[in-house]
Amino acid sequence: MDKKEYEQKMEKRLHDMDVEIGRMNAKADAAGADVRAGYQKEIRYLRERRQALKAKLNELRSSGTDAWQDIKLGTEQAWNDLSRAVKSAWSKFR
Repeated sequence: MDKKEYEQKMEKRLHDMDVEIGRMNAKADAAGADVRAGYQKEIRYLRERRQALKAKLNELRSSGTDAWQDIKLGTEQAWNDLSRAVKSAWSKFR
């Protein structure tokens, strides 16, 4: 996979996570006040993880052809962190 293909793959993943976070946000809005605060706390954490992934993706985009493989490792870690956080949050939302 070349750099451009990897960027596209990560953009799609980022979009998919935006959809998931949006679904959680809708569920939080529909929840009772007693649980809404907890849901919103989870969503804030997910948005922080999403921003970390977006920052890594921006770093990847601006990297040279030779350096992108090194940056890819950090991008994968940011993706894994976000993915785990989303799974954990959904377990609390159900």
